[in-house]
Amino acid sequence: MNFKNLKNLTARLFGVGKGRVYFNPLKLDEIKKAITRKDIKKLTDVKIEIGNRRPIEIMPKKGVCGARARERDAQRAKGRQRGHGKRKGTFKARTDPKTTWIAKIRVLRNFLAEMRNKKEINTSEYRKLYLLAKGNFFRNKKHLGEYVSGMKKNKELIK
Repeated sequence: MNFKNLKNLTARLFGVGKGRVYFNPLKLDEIKKAITRKDIKKLTDVKIEIGNRRPIEIMPKKGVCGARARERDAQRAKGRQRGHGKRKGTFKARTDPKTTWIAKIRVLRNFLAEMRNKKEINTSEYRKLYLLAKGNFFRNKKHLGEYVSGMKKNKELIK
């Protein structure tokens, strides 16, 4: 017997796809007798003993496998899959310039405050360096450190 119509009817009745409707092959004779929607509902609601399955079952949704996504994320964490072909937005769209600036200036200002507190630089030097940092003179913390050490060497040469 062709169960196609029965499967379609069951799918519509429960609001699921035909792929999620399961007919138990051992209970096909019972399923054949089901003609109305009421009959189909009865077959899905049948109380079952342990180990047996209902004549008609609605299978659970299949989720998306996370393994491939986790593998991709691991590769991206290593710096892979970041080439031109994978990029969808402009550089500014991918990394907000303001956020990068905030992160950079915080690092520089904290470093300057740290040096001032340790008496590595005096307040007038701190102020000059602070303004240079504000003007985006320093590329990063290392550059600022090198600049300060260069300033100190120049002072020693003058003395």
